[in-house]
Amino acid sequence: MNFDVGDEPIVVHSLGVFDSNGDGIANMINVAIFDRDTRMQVTPILEFRGLSGTLIGSSRFLTLDEPVILAANGNYTIVSSRYGGCAFRSK
Repeated sequence: MNFDVGDEPIVVHSLGVFDSNGDGIANMINVAIFDRDTRMQVTPILEFRGLSGTLIGSSRFLTLDEPVILAANGNYTIVSSRYGGCAFRSK
């Protein structure tokens, strides 16, 4: 999912994935944010499985070890992978 940051930087404290029934993640799901312009990974890859993370509504969230600042006017994408298959790798 692509998204753009407005005129002010934003701080990311956690990342989340959809858990439709709130009953856990059947397979491991990886998620991270990448800069669309540089194609560089800007957050660590977080791994969701089972009941990991905090359930809020229909999503599970894991807190980053350290918050990440996304630059003002930046272009980013949040990518999730695995869903029981292959995962992307950090560089």
